[in-house]
Amino acid sequence: MKLTAISNDTWYASSPIQAPNYKTPQIVTMTMETEYKGDFEGVSVASYAMAAYNPHKTEGEEGCAGGHGDWTFAGIATFAGTVQGKKGTFATRVTGQVRHGWSEATNTIVEGTGTDELAGISGSGCFKVQVPKESRIKDLEVQWEVEFK
Repeated sequence: MKLTAISNDTWYASSPIQAPNYKTPQIVTMTMETEYKGDFEGVSVASYAMAAYNPHKTEGEEGCAGGHGDWTFAGIATFAGTVQGKKGTFATRVTGQVRHGWSEATNTIVEGTGTDELAGISGSGCFKVQVPKESRIKDLEVQWEVEFK
């Protein structure tokens, strides 16, 4: 079943780390809090590891990803709330990338992590959004395809 969730994200990133004297990708860890509305109602907390490559900085651009090159990321998130009125929790595996100021990601529900009325939930969601300069994405539409067993 296809569902839509509107998310509002706030993220907190660590300072970049990089191997000294090497041209290696910068590594950043990030925590993201997401509030969902729509077919999904609730809160998600995620932890990501991100690696920057093709580093560059455009004059006047700041922020975690904007103006700082391209990124690839992976992480895990937990969701607590309701999906179409069914209450519970589940975990998702998140993978994605930021290229040329656009972020794309896929969230895949980890099999067996659903609890309560969300036990047996499976599926995935995806989005594409232009990365803002501030550490907040507002009203992001995430398209989900989920099944209940």
